[in-house]
Amino acid sequence: MEIYFNPYSGAAKTEEEGLNLAIGTADALIKLKKECSGILLSSIISKADGDLPPSQFVLVRNSNSDFTISSLIYKTKNAERDKLRFLLNYFNTGKVIDNDDLINTDGWILSDIGPAPVLEFAAKNNAITLTIPTEEVWRVDVLKFDGRPNILHNLWGQKDISEIINYCIDSLQNSQERFQHKFDAEFCPGATNSAPDTKLWEFFGYFKMMERAQDRDYYVDGDLIKNVGDTKYGPLLELRMQGPGHRIFFVHRNGCSPKILIGGFYQKGTGSSQNTAIQDAKMRIDNYIGD
Repeated sequence: MEIYFNPYSGAAKTEEEGLNLAIGTADALIKLKKECSGILLSSIISKADGDLPPSQFVLVRNSNSDFTISSLIYKTKNAERDKLRFLLNYFNTGKVIDNDDLINTDGWILSDIGPAPVLEFAAKNNAITLTIPTEEVWRVDVLKFDGRPNILHNLWGQKDISEIINYCIDSLQNSQERFQHKFDAEFCPGATNSAPDTKLWEFFGYFKMMERAQDRDYYVDGDLIKNVGDTKYGPLLELRMQGPGHRIFFVHRNGCSPKILIGGFYQKGTGSSQNTAIQDAKMRIDNYIGD
């Protein structure tokens, strides 16, 4: 997932306001990196037509002069300084785009703002943007374009970044990776031996049914989820896809990470024994040594 630095926000009027907004944005970026630790999040900055990277971004402007994050960072406490340094370093080591990259943008109008070629480019690449929200108009989770269905997720220092986290996870092309990140799951060695091709997981309802189970906090109701045994990590649960007859055997561990340990898969009507599949799943989970 690519994260484009938004070069279009203006400058704050006071040092305190500017630094607080920058620190809040850094906090959100650090949280996103932590929550999506297994996903490659690559930073991108623009140097087209005078666009400035975070290290040169004018954070505060008053009647006397302009101030960048770099020129004000010494006024912060150690913990806050570390956050700002993380933000600066993260984008200083990223990819750079210029006028040649933006030559084919189409002049999309960002709602309530105006043309923003870098953000149009980001939206066309299904990326997200990071904004230091020195103006109220930028304090929104989703940026929209006039007359277009395209949206751009905006990381601006908001406390709740769950939608952006989900967007990053959903961007994964590999269904197994996406499943792992979405449900904080671990596939025990051998668990996928009997699984169908990962390209079919969406079709067979694996994500839909697991989301439903997650919403119920994996409550055993005898219908969607059954208790089919015990493991040393807790009850062995069976997630049931009623239509195609698929089953996923797993353990739910509250307060642990990974939260879900998956031991195996099964499909009815294949001639194999479900009891054997259950015992194999139990063995794999009992042998799990990830902790």
